[in-house]
Amino acid sequence: MCNLNILMVQENLLKDKDINRAISFMQKVTKESYKINDEGDGIAFNNIVFKSKNKLNLTKYKEYFKNSNLILSHQRYITSGKNSIFTQPFNSREFIFAHNGVLNNYDYNKMSDTFNLFGAFIKVFKREQENNKNLYNQKSREQLIVMTIKRLFDAKSEGSYSIGLIDKTTNTLYYFKNDKTTINFYKNHKYIYITTSINNHVYLKLLNKNFLSLDVKDYAIYKIKPNELSVVEIAQIKEPKQNTSLWGWCNRYAKNESKNKDDYEKEYYTHQSFYNNYGGYFSY
Repeated sequence: MCNLNILMVQENLLKDKDINRAISFMQKVTKESYKINDEGDGIAFNNIVFKSKNKLNLTKYKEYFKNSNLILSHQRYITSGKNSIFTQPFNSREFIFAHNGVLNNYDYNKMSDTFNLFGAFIKVFKREQENNKNLYNQKSREQLIVMTIKRLFDAKSEGSYSIGLIDKTTNTLYYFKNDKTTINFYKNHKYIYITTSINNHVYLKLLNKNFLSLDVKDYAIYKIKPNELSVVEIAQIKEPKQNTSLWGWCNRYAKNESKNKDDYEKEYYTHQSFYNNYGGYFSY
């Protein structure tokens, strides 16, 4: 499956030596991940995303490293959506989204399962905003994000997932996974590093010493703030009891009416419908 490599810094990297260390580190770990996930490479610097079919040369992005404290990268192994336009991370007006795993209920209409899931997330989040207009501060925005995640994943069986979600409004990373994927969290006084690959920890010496490994629970939703270097469990996803259809639920929830699968796909999961129905821009 795919690889996630996420680096969070307590403060923006102001010294050249720190910037160069971060670049060297991310270049090493993403190159290592790309060896077995070589069908797309993407990276997000806070709110800005760059993607390529080929391995990105991160030494060309020094200014972005300098001005970012939340860096999320994704190396792709294609399981659905064969077109390179589905290279992650995906980017919308409010969120950046990256996923490792296989989402069976979203693998249809010749698009990426993650692309379809991200579209559903945006739609449901907007629905939650409409239904909870009394929530308006940052804490309440967090509640809306958690409500959306739980709407989509509570007690649903849909293959495997390990998901990093950046809320661009608050520069916060939300992370959650089920029991069919692995993830590794490392933290010291200056950095948090998150990776799919257990082997990439050997490169931590390029940043600093004294990294601690953090335990991460399945089905927990974590909020991770770069400035605070805090990893806080804020909610739990209900574990699935049986193999239910997430597509069926999402369809009924999004439109509050019954449609067959072909109609649903035609209306919501074409390139044009992301612009028309999800509001704002949506970039591949």
